Amino acid sequence: MKVLGSAVVCFLLAVPILANGQTANEMLANCKSIASAPHDSTGFPRGFPHTFETGLCWGAFSTLANTIRWSNAKYQQPPFAKSLPSVCAWMPAIDELMFVFVTYAKAHPKRLQEPFFPVVLDSFHKAYSCDSGHR
Repeated sequence: MKVLGSAVVCFLLAVPILANGQTANEMLANCKSIASAPHDSTGFPRGFPHTFETGLCWGAFSTLANTIRWSNAKYQQPPFAKSLPSVCAWMPAIDELMFVFVTYAKAHPKRLQEPFFPVVLDSFHKAYSCDSGHR
């Protein structure tokens, strides 16, 4: 019974930590090596360390890219309309989305302690406004 009680206490302590997600600074640390990696002849980044942290970064940006593609196909409009690149009817590669975020995060150090999600959306909005010629 003590083991079960200890497990429940550990779970209850861990849930709020996991629910808070990553800060922009944590994701910046996770993504820097991918965003700066050299690309092979197909345009895919190579030579970055394959760690839990880089996997977390790749997964986050893959999820964002798939959300953009799915909502464009299903609803003919992207989620968070003014913040995502598909407003311009095209979709950059996942590693380009990472590069956009890393560049933005480095240029806005005061935002590094904010949650990742609003910062990444702002980075996309800045980089991919339809007025910037990306269509």
